[in-house]
Amino acid sequence: MKKIILGFALALLMFGCSDDNEGISISKDELVGKWIWVSTESKVDFLGQGSSTIQEADDFNFESYVVFYQDGSYEASGDMFVDEISYSEEITTGSYEIDGDNIIVTVEGVSISSESVIENGNRLIMSYDKGVVGMKVEVETIYIKE
Repeated sequence: MKKIILGFALALLMFGCSDDNEGISISKDELVGKWIWVSTESKVDFLGQGSSTIQEADDFNFESYVVFYQDGSYEASGDMFVDEISYSEEITTGSYEIDGDNIIVTVEGVSISSESVIENGNRLIMSYDKGVVGMKVEVETIYIKE
């Protein structure tokens, strides 16, 4: 269950939708490697009431990364210490595939598709945009290549 939650959280941190990225394809060669989390912006609109949060790695003493491997697998890891709460390191593994500008991540049978762009070969912007009746969630996360 922890892996599903962590995988979903990773997907939310990593993915979203932006019209600026339409038609851009990501190559596996560009994506393969270790990406270090920099920041995440989350926007939630619930029944017309909106809120926005920006989290930066430096603000949370949060060390998180995702590694995309050439064979189509990935690994994500992180530690977070916020006040008295401590989450120990846990590694989540799964698979991924690229479809144009979408990265589809699968962990424990759950797949999440997102729109992504790589800028200058070393900045990965991943966005997630999901809506259900009365609620919309948008998350944009930035990683830099190690």
